[in-house]
Amino acid sequence: MPCIDAYIPARSVKGWFLSQSVAAQFEDEQGCKLSLQELPYLDELILVCDNMERGYWSSEEADCLLTGIRDYWDILKTKMSLSLIGSVARDEYNYRAQRMLQCMAAVVRNAGTVSSECGEKLQRMIAEMQTLDLSTKELEVELGDSEELARQIILEMRSSDRQLTVGALIAAFHYIVAHSDQVYAQKMLDEILNLLCYCKMPGLLSAAWTLHNLFYVKCPILDEENLR
Repeated sequence: MPCIDAYIPARSVKGWFLSQSVAAQFEDEQGCKLSLQELPYLDELILVCDNMERGYWSSEEADCLLTGIRDYWDILKTKMSLSLIGSVARDEYNYRAQRMLQCMAAVVRNAGTVSSECGEKLQRMIAEMQTLDLSTKELEVELGDSEELARQIILEMRSSDRQLTVGALIAAFHYIVAHSDQVYAQKMLDEILNLLCYCKMPGLLSAAWTLHNLFYVKCPILDEENLR
């Protein structure tokens, strides 16, 4: 990335991301341009959010980043609605949408809070994405906590749709880490263990990775009883 202020790397990184947009990566796109599963702006922003201290992005900066990502959804949803399910183009658009959701969840997780106006716009976007069968649970977890959301995550973990199952497992990981002492965190962990016990497909590998990651972050839910 170009050095905006070489003497203060954290400021340089912030300035670069705040001056870019997702849409700029596809501004010359005619039809569908394959990303080959790489979206540098989103991929690198996720790494920044997950590896810098919490609060690296202020609420105002988070709103700005989220607005830039969400604005591209207005373009992408039209492309998705015009593409055939199962086509190469639709798979590409699905990947972009899922990576956008993961990135927005990472931004909210790092910032800790967003404005009510931004939150309402994200909820409207989530509703639109759900009509196109996209898994939105990871972002939903960061925007709020409710028993209904927790129940939906467990149901989607059991889904025969790979995208919904994997998305729900990622959301379950973040829910359990954030709310390890709550009843539904235990229910989600029990469900992960059930998926492993019965070798549920699709989702078996993702369930194994989720459990691995809970150990990796030393989540307190993995107490003596759950270890047994």
